Amino acid sequence: MIASDPCEAILEDLDEDQRLAVTTDAVYLAIIAPAGSGKTRVLTTRIAWRAHTGRADPRRVLALTFTRRAAGELRQRLKSLHLRDHVPAGTFHSVAYSLLTSIWRDRRQTPPRLLTDRSRVIRTCLDDTDIEPSVVDQEIGWAKSRCLSAAEYSERARAERRPKRIDPDVVTRVFERYEEERRRRHLLDFDDLLRILADELMADRRIGEAVRWRFRHLFVDEFQDVNPLQFRLLQALLGPDSELTVVGDPRQAIYSWNGADACYLEQFEDYFPGGEVVELRTSFRCPGPNLRAAVALLPERWRHVSALKDDGVEPTISQFPDDRSEADGIAERIIEALARGMGPASHAVLVRTNTQVRHLSSRLRRRGLPVTETPSPVLDGDATRRILEFLAPRPDTPAETLAADLRAAQRELPEELSSTARALAELVSELVADDPGADFASLRSWLAEIASGPRDAVQVLTFHASKGLEWPVVHLAGLEEGLVPIWWARTESALAEEMRLLHVAITRATREVHLSWCARRRTDDGEEAREPSRFLATMAARPLNPERHSPAELLELARICLDNYADGRAPDATDPEVADRITRLRAWRTRMARAAAVADKAILSDTAIAEIAENDPGTVDELAELQSVGPLRARRWGETIITLLHQRGRLEDSRPQSLR
Repeated sequence: MIASDPCEAILEDLDEDQRLAVTTDAVYLAIIAPAGSGKTRVLTTRIAWRAHTGRADPRRVLALTFTRRAAGELRQRLKSLHLRDHVPAGTFHSVAYSLLTSIWRDRRQTPPRLLTDRSRVIRTCLDDTDIEPSVVDQEIGWAKSRCLSAAEYSERARAERRPKRIDPDVVTRVFERYEEERRRRHLLDFDDLLRILADELMADRRIGEAVRWRFRHLFVDEFQDVNPLQFRLLQALLGPDSELTVVGDPRQAIYSWNGADACYLEQFEDYFPGGEVVELRTSFRCPGPNLRAAVALLPERWRHVSALKDDGVEPTISQFPDDRSEADGIAERIIEALARGMGPASHAVLVRTNTQVRHLSSRLRRRGLPVTETPSPVLDGDATRRILEFLAPRPDTPAETLAADLRAAQRELPEELSSTARALAELVSELVADDPGADFASLRSWLAEIASGPRDAVQVLTFHASKGLEWPVVHLAGLEEGLVPIWWARTESALAEEMRLLHVAITRATREVHLSWCARRRTDDGEEAREPSRFLATMAARPLNPERHSPAELLELARICLDNYADGRAPDATDPEVADRITRLRAWRTRMARAAAVADKAILSDTAIAEIAENDPGTVDELAELQSVGPLRARRWGETIITLLHQRGRLEDSRPQSLR
């Protein structure tokens, strides 16, 4: 039944907790929203409900997010809720830049140039060319997010045991030089925008009152990720008549290394006396088995989350002898799912570090799987390249100018390019809405970011990069000490964050979760022995289903995994001799698979059996030349297969010595 009251229609299909979060008249409200609980829906529905009931003027609403993607999603959802007026939504930095630009324009003041890549200036401030600018950039960003000056950085960094990749005193010296160079060039970085706007709002009464009048109703997404600098700006935006709604989840606080502090959410009522906290307690995304494993990693006070769907496949834990066989084992599982009709984009492989992303992506591609890490189909398209060649924008061409050029170019471009130009113009306009100072260089980064949605490929990402995304099947690889938790996480707070990070990764799955670790892993210094993550023991206390193999079986499994797995055609033999060879090969394959506790096709694919039977190779070299076999498998199984092909009857025992 459709509700006749539009305000009531907005509330349809909300559960009791969600409805309370949407309709409460609390002036200061914190919504605690665990993974999959409908966080964004509740936030946008609250905005719409308050607007439709006259409790808030949508023109005086400001929604703050942390990424352009999140801001775009908020805007799209708000459009679908039929608000009569546009609701401003943007990142902290884009909103700050827009407000400062207006202030500078009113004063007829020449604005500083925006520094979009801080490492470019940092590089000029380094004495030691071996120091990676990105490491210093991260530390300066952390200091600024914590409202620390260069002089204050070193002492605080040591007190908080920052990762020891660089001497804090070195960072201090580079930080001081960077600030001097930035001021000399009349530049501002993104963190400076927040600091300067907060100062302006608090120091200039006229400006402060005008901004607070314009934005009376504040909404903040992902509040667990707010850092002290952002919180300072938020306080400056709040006036005596302001309302504040924040939504977030302390369970997903995974950015303290970057300056974020979940205390503002966890202690919301201390920071905002009289404030109300509403907790959402149902996960609509995670099935029960996955959710139980994920919440086992959390402190008791954050475990009271239930799954809407309590059935499902129990998470699995797999051990592999090394990282190559781990990648191949994941590939086998995905290939088996593809054979059942599940598309590649239904799978994500999540790891702790970017180095693992590169290694796993390479191995999966060698197995014939389509893989994407940070895809950018818009920029990669031939049509877009031709359009950009036609316009020939410079890196510093303002995005606003480029959007206008794209719209004008539609009349001059061939018909087959005009639709792409129109779509590209819309994307650039969205970028300008978030970042008025954007240029063509930042457009490339923006397109890469928004284009990282689902494609017909397996996604390989870090745990951090997976936040906010979801897939039916998630494979978590490298769950070993030194990676999960990461080697530099030694304090109690750092280890707690590593557990939350794994919690976030597990809750990306809407159906299945498969966890794995390996006994040996390649490093820059060679190969080293590894131990399973301590977090696996924490989760194994829950009803998981570990896949148990002996070391010998795991070693054998690793050896038989191929670099070029291919399947797709069943053997179709009318020749009696070919049919006989197929029968014997299949029987041998089944014995080997049972001995190794793997699927039959992990030994030989149907395509390989068909090709071997039809070609009847007489030597190991001839076997290696077959496309579906290759040298690796021929080297391992060649003599056995050749003997099998040219002997009648069943061999007594063709298993390798390690499995007897």
